[in-house]
Amino acid sequence: LQAHYDANPDAFTRPEQRTLTLFVADPKDFADKVTLADADLNKRVDIELGKRGTPELRRFVQISFPLGERAKADQAAARLRAGEQPAAVAQALSGELVTVTDRARQAVGDPALAEGVFKLSAPGGVDVAELGLGVAAFRLTAITPSTSPPRDQLVATVRTELLLALAEAEAQKAVDAFEKAKTEGEEIPAAAAAAGVKVVTVESIDVRGNTDSGQPSPSVQGLGPKLQEAFTMPEDETTGFARMDGGRWVSARVDAIRKSGVRPLAEVREQAIVAFRRQKTREALDALADAVIKDVAAGKPFAEAARARGF
Repeated sequence: LQAHYDANPDAFTRPEQRTLTLFVADPKDFADKVTLADADLNKRVDIELGKRGTPELRRFVQISFPLGERAKADQAAARLRAGEQPAAVAQALSGELVTVTDRARQAVGDPALAEGVFKLSAPGGVDVAELGLGVAAFRLTAITPSTSPPRDQLVATVRTELLLALAEAEAQKAVDAFEKAKTEGEEIPAAAAAAGVKVVTVESIDVRGNTDSGQPSPSVQGLGPKLQEAFTMPEDETTGFARMDGGRWVSARVDAIRKSGVRPLAEVREQAIVAFRRQKTREALDALADAVIKDVAAGKPFAEAARARGF
């Protein structure tokens, strides 16, 4: 067992571990300290109603002519109003026919054309627009109305979003107050308590956030680069605050460093025994397999050779 342990130091090496103090300003801890006025909520809901639905869409046909041919465009518009088919009108007047389907106002390429198309009140309407590179007659063929989510549903969603934003702002204020108090020489526990910043001690974790048992420490889950930064710093140094997922602000102080090294055999004895037995079993099986191969090479049938070796 000692020989196996000595020959496989990597298997029993403990990674560098650090004890950290985390300073955490979590919006969840400030949720009960924020309020939202009904007027502010309703104002935002009115704004979001126009953003979260689908815009009005319009279909139309246009017959385009080069600059200077407004007269032809007016003729085309008159014939469209009279009910003639757009293709026939375009052919007769040597215009370019374009069919446009389901476009929002912002998606119509020419601003003058967009204004004209969306000014028409109903399908069948016809007008003429001076374009940037020509002139066009157009007929509106269909309107798909805009949609909005139910107001009651949107009120609940927007309230949650606004309250979270307010709580995040309070968390940011807490970080600023904590940093200011530290700069002014206040003791860290008092500064944290006054600002509402949580102080969390994390014992003996490696750079992946795992404890001695190899299990992830819940306290450092989601810290990512901030945890890695803490593993580049000397003892008693503190990282700056960084915003994590969920709006948390986190800073880490390095309290103690335990360098990587091979664990004593007494500490990893059970692990070493399991590894030693696996190695010896593997070696024994390899030896039996080699013996079977030699017997078969010497002319013995495979099944007989395997049975002879206990397979």
